[in-house]
Amino acid sequence: ILVFNASASPQDHTRLRATQLSKEARATLDKPTPLSDEDARQCLAKLEEALQLWQSLGDQLMIGDTLLDTGLLHAKKFDYTTALEFYERSLPFFPPSDEGNASKASALNNIANVHQRLGETQKALQIYQQSLALKKPGKSKAITVDNIGGVYHRLGEYQLALNHHQQALAAFREMGLRRDEAVAINNVASVYGFLGDQFPARDYLLQALALIRQVGDKEEEATNLYNLGMCSFRMGEYRQTLDYANQTIAISREIKDRFTEADGITLKCRAHLAMGETDTAMGECNRVLPIHQANRDRLSEALTQSALGEIFERNNETAKAVEARTAALTIFRASGDANSELEMLRALGQLAINAGDLVLARRQLDQALQLSESLRAKVGSHQLRSSYMAGLQRVYETYVDLLMQLHRQEPGKGHEKAALQFAERARARGLLDLLAESRAQIRQGADDALLKQEHDLLQLLKDKDSAWKRLRANPRTKEQ
Repeated sequence: ILVFNASASPQDHTRLRATQLSKEARATLDKPTPLSDEDARQCLAKLEEALQLWQSLGDQLMIGDTLLDTGLLHAKKFDYTTALEFYERSLPFFPPSDEGNASKASALNNIANVHQRLGETQKALQIYQQSLALKKPGKSKAITVDNIGGVYHRLGEYQLALNHHQQALAAFREMGLRRDEAVAINNVASVYGFLGDQFPARDYLLQALALIRQVGDKEEEATNLYNLGMCSFRMGEYRQTLDYANQTIAISREIKDRFTEADGITLKCRAHLAMGETDTAMGECNRVLPIHQANRDRLSEALTQSALGEIFERNNETAKAVEARTAALTIFRASGDANSELEMLRALGQLAINAGDLVLARRQLDQALQLSESLRAKVGSHQLRSSYMAGLQRVYETYVDLLMQLHRQEPGKGHEKAALQFAERARARGLLDLLAESRAQIRQGADDALLKQEHDLLQLLKDKDSAWKRLRANPRTKEQ
């Protein structure tokens, strides 16, 4: 209710009205529950009227804040393209003051978030870092730290991702922000799950789900259920995957989140494919691909193209399989998703092997192996590194298969020896990680003879690794 002083000027009346409208719109935007169409319509009307009033007063900060809130409203209705337009329009209005910098930082964070959703990962990282530089300690800064962790995850910088998510999680817990705590827990779980450590990932996700349901955030609940579905998928629990995917789709439809709904459909496609139900999987993929494209959700489009590639491969439609996998590879490379790029290179290498084009297969698999070593180095924990390396076995197995195919094609040229050396090298990686993880425990009180044997074995592994690298570096070997 507005209360006017009799001596107030017309300008004062305008400011009071604009302030009231802005507060009411902000209260609507701060609700954790989804906005109804009517709530959104009323909120937009208040923001449009407030914007006109602030413009008549020439209040640059409030013009910027109102444009920022209008962008947020469109984002809450999952119209990210329009949201981005309003966020970018707001930037020139923020003055170089504490309040102006805080609002500018929020706008930059939201701009980066849209670019991240659209798969423009490097651009998102740059803008998040600009936002972070303007922020003071508190909730807003912790949110941006958590968001940066999500970008590092996508870029394959897994240790950096964990560091950022855990830093944000500690801040949210200290401030008692349960909803944000749940989001950070969810993000930590996603990294663990991606690296192959599924049991702690699932425990984290269930913790996050309980917190999210307490605060009633349907959007985050749908995201969490999707991540639980991905965790079940990686554990081979495909019926459970379908259950989580269906829950994701139901909630997303309820709140009209077409992005997460489409992700849920893609997850169903992948689960049906894993169960050998290729016709059902094909139907789901064909249904969802144009939705991802309409959403401009490039990474989800790539995941769907990847699934289609596997379906075509199983149906012996090699040309279509190569086309779909190549389309996915292009998107993953452009977005900086190195881990998915690696898997596409492996899949294309396998297709080339099947087609008898061993030269192309070797070129693609060599790229995959280089990426695998780069990604392995970015996982700081030896335990997580071991889990991650276990997940790369398909790459190693495909490369050994290639070398044995070359041996059958060119017997007597040493390809079978190279295959054996490569297999030994891959096993040595795992052993070295296990030894590094438990070095303190295995050395304490150990017999001198055993310690010498350990040293000799490690030296042998090192020598074999060096020999393999020399073999790979030899131009004649490359031609073979």
